[in-house]
Amino acid sequence: MKKIFAIILCLSVIIGICPIASAQELVIVELNGAELDFDVPAQIMNDRTLVPLRGIFEALGATVEWDDTTQTVTAYRGDKTISLQIGSKSLFVNKDEKVLDVPAQLVDGRTLVPARAVAESLGAKIDWDDSAHTVLITDETIYNYGALLDTIIKMPAPEKINGDFNMFVSLRMNANEMNTGVEANIEATKEPPAMSANVYMSNGHAVVDTKVYTINEDGAVKLYMGVKDGDEYVYTSSAINSVADVISYDYVSGRIFFDLADSIKVAREEDLENRKTVKYIATISGENIKKLILATRANVVIPDYTGLEDVLENIKPTAEIKVPLWIDKDLAQPVKSTINLEPLMNEIFTTEGMELAVVKAFNITMTAGEEQ
Repeated sequence: MKKIFAIILCLSVIIGICPIASAQELVIVELNGAELDFDVPAQIMNDRTLVPLRGIFEALGATVEWDDTTQTVTAYRGDKTISLQIGSKSLFVNKDEKVLDVPAQLVDGRTLVPARAVAESLGAKIDWDDSAHTVLITDETIYNYGALLDTIIKMPAPEKINGDFNMFVSLRMNANEMNTGVEANIEATKEPPAMSANVYMSNGHAVVDTKVYTINEDGAVKLYMGVKDGDEYVYTSSAINSVADVISYDYVSGRIFFDLADSIKVAREEDLENRKTVKYIATISGENIKKLILATRANVVIPDYTGLEDVLENIKPTAEIKVPLWIDKDLAQPVKSTINLEPLMNEIFTTEGMELAVVKAFNITMTAGEEQ
């Protein structure tokens, strides 16, 4: 149990299921310069590219409805209504029929539809890049996802970061179960380098309130931590040699994360907390997960006894973390990210031979404030 808690402590400061390749030929689909994220890969069947129905419609800004009784999907965007039925070669656009070369069909539990027919039914243009094995969709009525992603990746870290951090961990081993929640409001400035956080932690019925401050004092940093004892805070302080020993500003602002992501694909546009955003899906491989943990170790104070080496040893190269990222369309700012570490944690426990250890949930959510 001690080792499990050590691994959780180590991974909780950072920050899927891999697609199964079918026997069909797989292709890449790009929309306005950004690769689309599909839970089932796009495939070539009978010389036609088929894509997941809901994924392609939502990426093109349409609202999707499914009628299970008739096996019919209906999509709405602007003044257009598109409907098609599983197994049928008829696609209707505002009741005008278009005959498909390949019908909509079920593959691995997902409905696949011809990419060209769906894109053109919504007024988009579609081309094929044979050398890159890529379908290129261009729709001038929706956002330039590639340009937005390129802007956010190249943008320097903001001068100020303000946001909320939430984490929930649910772990069961043998008859013991642990449920822990952490909530924090974090503010950090680039110059002078400083960070403050108000942290609330809970473990079952036990509650601990903690206040943490890092302050630049004559080129050094002092760490203040107050733990609530009854109605009063009891504060302790310790001197830190440099800001880098406590926090790397690039690390907190997410620049390290963007550098280590293996791919970032567009999912769709979403309204999030009264902001117009684009949802992207970032994937980090096993090797880069290790690099991210090492970056964490270099930039955040982690005691040597946390089992870091065991974590690194047991992360397989095939491991993946998929991270949704919501980016403000107008301001080109990260708004929110959420990470599910449950599959990775359970893989580590299985490797350790702890068959009775089960991570029921391990979720981290970070939401940026409006001012950065």
